[in-house]
Amino acid sequence: KPAPDQAKPAEAKPAESAAAPAPAPASTAAPENITGYIDFGYRFIPSGNGDFNVYRSIVNLGQGPKLFGAELTYRPNKNSDAAKFFDRLDFSATSWGGEPYNSARVLMTRSGVYDFTFNYRRMDYFNNLPNLANPNLATGALNSQNARDTERRLFDAQLDLFPNSRFSPFIAFSRDAGDGPGLTNFTNVADEFTSNTIFNDAEDVFRAGTHFNTRTFHMTLEAGGVWFHDDQQVLYNGATNYGNVSGPILGVSQYVTADNQNYDASGSTFFSQASLAWTPFSALTLTGQFSFSQPSLNLVYGQSAAGNLLLESQLLAYTGQSATATGTVLKAHPSGTLGMDLRPFRKLRILQSWYTDRFHVSSNALFVQTLTGVTGLFGAGPQPNYATSTANTDLVVSVYNRYQAETFYDLTSRITLRGGFRQEWADAVIPAPDLQLFGNPELGAEHHGTVLSGIDLRLFKGLTAMAEGEASMGHGSVYFRTGMPDSDKFKTRIRYKPLSSLSLSLVQTWMDGSNSLPGVNSTYSARQTSGSLMFAPREGKRISLTLDYTNSYTHSIVPILDPAYETSSNSLYVMHANTAGAWVDLALCQTWCRGAKLSFGGSLMLNNGSLPTNFYQPRAQFMVPLRPRVTWTTEWRYYGYRETLYPVENFNYHLFSTGLRLRL
Repeated sequence: KPAPDQAKPAEAKPAESAAAPAPAPASTAAPENITGYIDFGYRFIPSGNGDFNVYRSIVNLGQGPKLFGAELTYRPNKNSDAAKFFDRLDFSATSWGGEPYNSARVLMTRSGVYDFTFNYRRMDYFNNLPNLANPNLATGALNSQNARDTERRLFDAQLDLFPNSRFSPFIAFSRDAGDGPGLTNFTNVADEFTSNTIFNDAEDVFRAGTHFNTRTFHMTLEAGGVWFHDDQQVLYNGATNYGNVSGPILGVSQYVTADNQNYDASGSTFFSQASLAWTPFSALTLTGQFSFSQPSLNLVYGQSAAGNLLLESQLLAYTGQSATATGTVLKAHPSGTLGMDLRPFRKLRILQSWYTDRFHVSSNALFVQTLTGVTGLFGAGPQPNYATSTANTDLVVSVYNRYQAETFYDLTSRITLRGGFRQEWADAVIPAPDLQLFGNPELGAEHHGTVLSGIDLRLFKGLTAMAEGEASMGHGSVYFRTGMPDSDKFKTRIRYKPLSSLSLSLVQTWMDGSNSLPGVNSTYSARQTSGSLMFAPREGKRISLTLDYTNSYTHSIVPILDPAYETSSNSLYVMHANTAGAWVDLALCQTWCRGAKLSFGGSLMLNNGSLPTNFYQPRAQFMVPLRPRVTWTTEWRYYGYRETLYPVENFNYHLFSTGLRLRL
C-alpha cells in the first residue's frame, strides 16, 4: 500500500516537492525465500588393517572432501521474473565426493501448469572377495576370478502438464548405463584362464502419454521405445597363463599366452500400455492394465586364443583358435491384469484379480570355429586345421496365469477376518536339452493353489495384532527347477504404544518350501523373529532411544552334480544369525554448550551358520551449534569384520569425519 504522503502527489506544493522529494513506493511483495541446509566436510581413515578389497566390497566409504547432504527450496517473489516460469524449485543431494552411492533430485513446479522432476543416481559396485570364484585361494591367490569394479549411472526426467486436471499429458526419458573393469575366465572345454574384462552397457527409454481423470474414471495411455546395448570384452596378453588345472589332461599341459572375446548385444523395442480404474458407484471399483512389447536382439560374438589347448571331444591339441557367432532374437510379450474391489456391505470387502503374462521367443544363431596348429593325441601327429560350424533355431513359448480372490470381514469393530485363494497355472514349450541331439521340444506345465488367511485385532487403544498365512494345496507341478511351488508362509505382528513417547513391536515370520520335481527334491526353511523399541519423551527434545533385535534361521538343501566327479551330491546351506542395533540421541544442555547434541550406538551381526561371520559397526556423532545457522558436526565409525573359515577376509577400519551444517 502506498505511504500516506504519496496518496495524492498532484496536490503537493512545488516548494515542498523541491525541498523534500517523495520517497519511492514501498514494495508490497513478499521477499524471495530460500530455505534448507547444506552439510559438507571431510572424512579421514587414519587407521585400518586387513584386506582392503574386502572392506571395499562390503563398506567402500572413502576419505576426502564430502558433500554429505543438501536440501534447498526456492520460492520466488510473485512479481519477479522467475515467478513467470515456476513458483517452487526444490533441490536435494546426498553423498557426493567419491562415495559409493550418491544422488541428486530437482523438482520444479508451477501450480496447475506443470511439474518437472529430474533424478540422478550413481552407484559404484566393487566386489573382490578372495573366497568368491577363486579355486586357487589355498595357494595364496587373493583376487577373485569374478572381480568387479564398475559404475552405474541412472537418471530420469519427466514433465507433467496440467497436473491434477482432467487431461494431463506427460513426456519422460530415462537412461541406465554402466561400465568398468573386472576379471573373468576365458573358458576352454577342459580349463579356465583368468583374464581382464571390460563391461559397457546402456539402456535408453523414451515414453509419452496422457492421464484422463474424472470423478469416477481414471485412465492412462502410454507408449514409448527402448534402445539398449550390452558389450563385454575379455582379453589377456602377457606371461604364460596355466589356468586352474594344475596338471596335464590326456597328456596335454594347457596354457594361453593371449586370448580375446568380444560380446556385442544390442536391440530395441517399442511398447504400449494402458491402465484404467472405474468406480461406477461407491461400493465398486474396477481396474485393468494391459501392455505389449516386442523387443528384438542382435548378437555378434568374436573369439581368439593362442597357446596350447585341448579339444577333448576330438582328441586334438591346438595352438590357435578363432571363432565368430551371430544371432537374432524376437520376443513378443503381452501381459495384462484385471481387478475388482467390491464392498456389498459395510462390513464386507471382496478383492479379486487376474493376471496373465505371455511371451513367444524365436531365435536363430550361427557359430563358426577354426582351430590351427592341430596335433592328434596319442601319437597321431600333426593334423589339418579343424573347422566346424553350427546353426540352430529355437522357440520358447510361455503362458503364465494367476487368479486371486480375498475377502475381508469386520466381525466386530475390533476384529477383521481375512480369507482367500490363489490359483497359478502355466504352460511352456522349450528347446530340447543340448545333450539330446535329435529330441523334440520339451513341454512343461505348472499348476498349484494356495489358501490365504488372516486376522487383524485392535485389542484396545495402542495395542494391535495381526496374523496371516499362506498354505499350499497339494503338490503342484512346476517346470522351473529353481521354483518353490509347495510352500507355506506365516507371519504375526504385534504393535503396542502405551504412551505417545513409547512404542514397541514384535514380528515373527516363517516359511517352509519344497520342490518335488523328479531330480530336484530341494527344500527350504526360514524363521525370523524381530523386535523393536522406540522411546522419545517430550518428542525427543532431550533424549530419544531406538533398539532393535532380529534372530533369523535359514536352512536349504539343493541337489547338485559334483563337477569334479560328476556324481550326485547335496548343497547344504545354514544361516543362524543374530543382529542388533541401538541408537541414542542426547541433548547435552541449552546454555554454556550452545545446545550440543551427542548421538551414539551402532549395529552388530553374529552368524554361526555355514559361513560363520561377525560384523560390528559402532558409531558416535557430536554436534555443536556455533552460530544460529551454523553447526559443527563430527563423527566416528568403526567397521570390524570377522570370518572363521576365511580369516584372510577379516578387516578393521576406523573412520572420522568432521564438517559444518549451514541452515539457510
